[in-house]
Amino acid sequence: MGYVDPEYFQRQQLTDKSDVYSFGVVLLEVLCARPAIVPGLPKEQVSLAEWGKCCYRKGVLDQIIDPKLRDEIAPECLTKFGEVANSCLKEKGCDRLTMEEVVYKLELALEVQETAEKTGGAVSENQELSFLRRGEATTTDEDVFSGSSAIRNGRSSISSTYEGFKSETVFSEIGKPTER
Repeated sequence: MGYVDPEYFQRQQLTDKSDVYSFGVVLLEVLCARPAIVPGLPKEQVSLAEWGKCCYRKGVLDQIIDPKLRDEIAPECLTKFGEVANSCLKEKGCDRLTMEEVVYKLELALEVQETAEKTGGAVSENQELSFLRRGEATTTDEDVFSGSSAIRNGRSSISSTYEGFKSETVFSEIGKPTER
């Protein structure tokens, strides 16, 4: 029961986004080292998905994680991991990430963790830009405006080089379509 997409109860139809929901529950299981449903707990904690979302919203996800991870996981990595899990657990399937986006964001969380371990815990605010700097142009206008991930397999589809790349350049195209 703890893995079932809430939309399934209404529509009686499973989708790719139903799998994303279930995977979000698995992410929380890994993070918290507990099953998806524990009937003996207080009502708000019975469902790991609901409890995890509540703790994420309150900013206390670090208080429910496996104690063995607490001192091992970089706070920035936990934040990114929590964002991914929470995004997978959205009530409406259309609001959830695609599995491709989940994979990318988990890779980013891993890179943040690895950087924190190498630097003794300090993570650059521009950590995400390291993906952009290695990119290869592959995104079409349709991808950009449909909300598809602009970064695939660790490669940016925004810019083929990092020299001269400025986020304002990309976002000005979105905000001012006549300047494209």
